[in-house]
This record gives sequence, structure tokens and C-alpha cells, in this order.
Amino acid sequence: PLMLKAQVSTEEISISPNYTNQVFYSMSAGEVSDVSNLDWDIAFQNRGFAASILIKSKNNERLWKANKSVAQWSAMSVSDTTGILSNPAYELFNSDTSWDFGAFNRTNDPNNIFDLGWGTYDFITHAITGDSVYFIKVGATDFRKLKVESLAGGVYSFRHANLDGSNEIAATVTKSNFAGKFFAYYSLVNNTTIDREPVYNTWDLTFCQYLTLTPYTYKVTGILANDSVYVAKA
Repeated sequence: PLMLKAQVSTEEISISPNYTNQVFYSMSAGEVSDVSNLDWDIAFQNRGFAASILIKSKNNERLWKANKSVAQWSAMSVSDTTGILSNPAYELFNSDTSWDFGAFNRTNDPNNIFDLGWGTYDFITHAITGDSVYFIKVGATDFRKLKVESLAGGVYSFRHANLDGSNEIAATVTKSNFAGKFFAYYSLVNNTTIDREPVYNTWDLTFCQYLTLTPYTYKVTGILANDSVYVAKA
């Protein structure tokens, strides 16, 4: 039989006390970047065709489908959260096995390849039109409503507001502003885009804290792989 021995490399990765940071790591070059994992709320996929949208789950940020149509957006009120925020059937999470299924994508119809959860793809115009409304928690007491209106011409357009409809903000994230990056990030609290990732092909693994289902909601500290990296349990 052929016996193979590999050189063993031992390294330490720190994501800071209370796990506040996120580290991107290359198997060949070591640590690529160490950034805060507290300054963003949602992230928009910049590569590929899945139009995945993530929520930050480090600080227990939460997302629920609002059970409302986009046509009801303007008429929505605080009372519409009744029976939603306390019902696990409405809560949505990022996949921890695929970057293509962010929390906003989890309501997709698996039998419809054009249904991306938050919206529907038009193969003629190549645009995605939003058809869903969400409730999102971005702080201990900060609950908002949110809808992603479209992805067209490389621009994500979305709106968020207080539950009573006040302080409505229309925002955009332009993919070309994040060339070479896996995701473009946005802070709902500060209404700003954030460029926080290294270039896509420079990292293999990322160390961070996030929510997962075990099957209950549980915060874990773990390692996620770049989607070009294949991982198998030995």
C-alpha cells in the first residue's frame, strides 16, 4: 500500500474577545484579512446567478416573512407583526451549507427555477422583480419592515422602514462597486454600503460566529468555506 505523509502546520486564528470579528484565511498564504463582524446587517451576492441575500446573525439579527404582498407595503402597521415574530414557521435563516441560500432566499419554490425567494427572475429581461415583504430585527428593540424591489442592470434596489411606515428609505447596492468580491454589505442602521471582504479568489475559509439550526436556533462559532473549496470529513 502507498503511505502518504503531509507536513503538519499549526496556526492560531483569533476572532477577538466575544467573537466580534471575522477572519478570512488562505490555505496557501495564511490570514488574508481580519474585519469587524458587527458593522453590517444584510449582504447581497455579487457573483453567480443565485442572487442570494444574507442576514448578519452574529448579534442575533432575525428575519421573518411578513405574510404580506408587496402591494400591501404602504398599508402595513405594527399590528401586522402579531403572530409572526413569535412563530418559528415564519422565521428565516441563512443556510450554513450553501452561500446561494441566504435567509431572503429560503421561501423559494424548489419546483420553480425562476423563484429566488425574495423575487422572481424574468429570463427575457434578465431582471429579478421582488415579490416578498419581510420583518427584520437589527437591534435589541429595532424592528423594521423590508422589501427587495429588484435586481436589474447589476443594481439591487430595496426599501426599509419602521414598522409604522415612518423613516422609509430607498437604497441601492451596485454590484460593480464590489468587483471581485463575493458579497456586498449594507448597514440598515447607518444606511451605508460596506466593502469588507477580500477578493474572492484570495481566501479559502472564513472564521466567524453565526446562527444555525440544531434543530433549534443556536449561535455557533465555526468555519465556513469559500464556494470554490470542497470539504470532506475524513
